[in-house]
Amino acid sequence: MIPYYRPTENELLICDLYQTLNINYPHELDIDQIAALWGADIVYYEGKPHAFWNEEGSVIFLNNSDSIPKQRSDFFHELSHIVQHEGDQGNLPGLFVDLQETQAWHFSLIASMPHYLLPVPLEMTKDVYVRLLADEFHVPQELAADRVEQIVSRLHDDYYYQRENVELLKSKIQIAVSFQRLNSKRKVIPINKFKA
Repeated sequence: MIPYYRPTENELLICDLYQTLNINYPHELDIDQIAALWGADIVYYEGKPHAFWNEEGSVIFLNNSDSIPKQRSDFFHELSHIVQHEGDQGNLPGLFVDLQETQAWHFSLIASMPHYLLPVPLEMTKDVYVRLLADEFHVPQELAADRVEQIVSRLHDDYYYQRENVELLKSKIQIAVSFQRLNSKRKVIPINKFKA
């Protein structure tokens, strides 16, 4: 888990749900198990990913030609529609469809890479962390990059304050080390040599 990260209420709920399934590592995020949790089936076919749901059940259609990361990304996006939305987008006003798509995007980021499973970035560059998330969670790099941006936007102010203190401490240590090295290179003349 990333220190100073502020998850949303939805994210906390998703994480609680995953933890009831004993999902403790990214590789345990099995989309079949998660679909079953929400009462949905997954169908692989030759076509565009989409979801269908009504009172009788839910189905998520994924393209069987897509890569595993693309299928996972599409799965979490379509799952969002089942979990959060009502109605057929074909019969909805355009702005409402745009809102649903934005909500699905946010949901897919947190559902595919829940905060309690995120590795702590430590001294990684952003690009390295994006690749790590993509590899660990088996999602496209674009989705991992969007999640990193979301994480950065939700870091608590204490993170930045702490980061400044760490950088200040590092610079003081570097100055002290440099000073010590400089003094160790100088020859020390014993005081008794100056006595008459």
